[in-house]
Amino acid sequence: MRRLAIVLPVILGLCFTVSAVQKNAGSAKGKIEIIAPSSESVIWIDGVSHGKAGEKRTFSTTIATGTHHVRVRTVGLQDWNREIIVSSARPADLHVTQTKLENDAILHLQKGDAARENNNQEEAVKEYHEAIDQRNGTFPEAYVGLARSLFAQSNSEDAADAAKKAIEQKPGYAEAHTVLANIYRQQGDYDSAAKEYQESIRLSRGFSPEGHTGLGLTYKEVNRNSDAIKELQIGIKQNADTEPLLYYLIGDLYEKQDDNAKAIAAYEAYLKLAPDGKLASALRSMIPQMKKDLQVNTAKP
Repeated sequence: MRRLAIVLPVILGLCFTVSAVQKNAGSAKGKIEIIAPSSESVIWIDGVSHGKAGEKRTFSTTIATGTHHVRVRTVGLQDWNREIIVSSARPADLHVTQTKLENDAILHLQKGDAARENNNQEEAVKEYHEAIDQRNGTFPEAYVGLARSLFAQSNSEDAADAAKKAIEQKPGYAEAHTVLANIYRQQGDYDSAAKEYQESIRLSRGFSPEGHTGLGLTYKEVNRNSDAIKELQIGIKQNADTEPLLYYLIGDLYEKQDDNAKAIAAYEAYLKLAPDGKLASALRSMIPQMKKDLQVNTAKP
């Protein structure tokens, strides 16, 4: 059994949020093409961030056919939200137009999110505090962003307080429970982390990419490997292949169970999605030997 000699980053607040239950028709695929107002516009599909539109302001991806929720955020403009139907027959073409944002509190929230996603946590914290002040202290979404940024700064105590404040102000706020669970998991309080992830999943009616992923990582820490695999499988599906690292993590778990065929498949899925990723070189050197070993073990009587 092999292990890559690397330190994996903590999967924390990767870019997930909680959306409504995803409604798709199964394994058939269709294409979404989006023309955004700005290269800095961020595309969200079913609550999962797909990153910025890029220099040409054009984003495209392949996704399961059915109904999906698309959100486009451009700082300074009102969020654009649509329910769209994706078909395998022809692409879903979306030309996004957004109007100027007049709400200062939401503008500061947007600026905070943008700064956090660019890993400028100090600036993000300032913007979230300004957003909260604009709402006289009542702005649960800003508290969640604040919690994420404080946690990224290794300020777990204040981060937990911010997450709890969001839950207090907005009971049933699934994302806030997920963020609190992330903090508990990092602190090694796996029982509390599991309870918060489970609550997040319950509140989001099963569709919680970050919740399932975090719960899987929590189970991994306490050697509940079969349960960890189950949760990571759900996380991978709900993330729509936006997080290649999850394939490495589940491959590692398959290795621990001596299921090298599935481990190889998972590692190859990582390479397909992230051919230039940090783990790519090591996996490319490791997989051929794994395949040889698998052939030898399969040939044994």
